[in-house]
Amino acid sequence: MKGLLLRDLYNLKLYSRQYLIVLVCFCVFGIGMDMPSYMMWMSLVVGINLSFAAFNMDEAGGYAYLLSCPLDRKSLILEKYLTVILNAVMILAYSAIGEVLNHLVKGTGTESWLASIFAVQGIYFFVMSVLVPVAYRYGVEKTRIVMLIIILAPVVIILVSVKILEADAFIRISGVSDSFFAMLPYLFFAVCLVIFGCSYLISFKIFQKMEF
Repeated sequence: MKGLLLRDLYNLKLYSRQYLIVLVCFCVFGIGMDMPSYMMWMSLVVGINLSFAAFNMDEAGGYAYLLSCPLDRKSLILEKYLTVILNAVMILAYSAIGEVLNHLVKGTGTESWLASIFAVQGIYFFVMSVLVPVAYRYGVEKTRIVMLIIILAPVVIILVSVKILEADAFIRISGVSDSFFAMLPYLFFAVCLVIFGCSYLISFKIFQKMEF
């Protein structure tokens, strides 16, 4: 398990320079435009891509070769989900650093930062909960299409919703209390964690049935 995790981290290190440059650019742009939340949401995209890159390497190297080593299928699946969790920590750390830098430079910050980061983490775990089983079942190339759809669909829905309905108006129409509305990011995160756990079980069952 430890060897698999170190192997993935070493392979992802090959991408570290280019992603570091991208994150620095996001940070500069976010601070320059006084948009700290921009850094948070862009780190989500980077985190998804980094987690997905690990599957490219496994598929290119061949699962048969991996399983010829002294490890079982359960350990292989579990290690991938641990890699996803480590990238979630990276998203959290980058968002926190970006928030602090923006506060130091601009003297401003993101309103309800904690709620926002819970929402971002929830989206990340939900997206990866879908992508990991799909990658094992249909392969990396087809999963890329699913990844693009998952990333773009919420963006389109949010943009359309903002144009049609203001948040305050939505609360009044739906009858949802302000306190419940404020709790939604945390509830969403909790639900996504449950989905993430179910995703692990689904991936394990899919990988168990695969023949190489």
